[in-house]
Amino acid sequence: MLPKLDEVKSRRKALGISQKKLAGLAGVSRSLIAKLETNSLNPTYAVAQRLFNALERAEAERMGKVALRTINVGQIHAAPVEFAEASDTVQKVWERMVETSFSQFGVRDGNRIVGSVTEQNINRALMEQDLKEVRSLPVREIMDGPFPTVGVEMPVAAVVPLLEHAQAVLTVDEENVTGIVTNSDVGRIFRVIARAKPEEKMGGTSYK
Repeated sequence: MLPKLDEVKSRRKALGISQKKLAGLAGVSRSLIAKLETNSLNPTYAVAQRLFNALERAEAERMGKVALRTINVGQIHAAPVEFAEASDTVQKVWERMVETSFSQFGVRDGNRIVGSVTEQNINRALMEQDLKEVRSLPVREIMDGPFPTVGVEMPVAAVVPLLEHAQAVLTVDEENVTGIVTNSDVGRIFRVIARAKPEEKMGGTSYK
């Protein structure tokens, strides 16, 4: 069941888009929307469905942008964080990647975070050295620098650019590492939105 037709105007204005913009999104004429909003036209069900689908897409896009600015990384990070030891062999770390389905680990030397190791590091080593040698190498010999760290209250929008250059970002609360965020974790904002904003029940209306 579709929402009531009088919602088209209110939802369009709430989005701050023009009749022309909505018409382009829905693939209809601007005059059709103008007539609909002045109650001088009763559209077919198919046309009404296209309009509401376009509104929902626009609302979802705006909600996503707002969510990136208002949801913090502490709400979407994965925890606890898996670490490899700098002295672990590449073979051991690779086996852990297979076991956990993680493609990257932070690397520690005792209590200090000293680097990061990813599938790319291992693949690069395999291309450059003999397989038997790579298997027994300590991770410290193939690792990259540590992943960037951000506070748990940092907005997701501020972290996304970091993920364009790093495979992961560590979150910290004071000085303690609390979680890890990868590109796949960013999609968790949709779960946060779903928990925070239950679906509203829509009233019905009649169409031609």
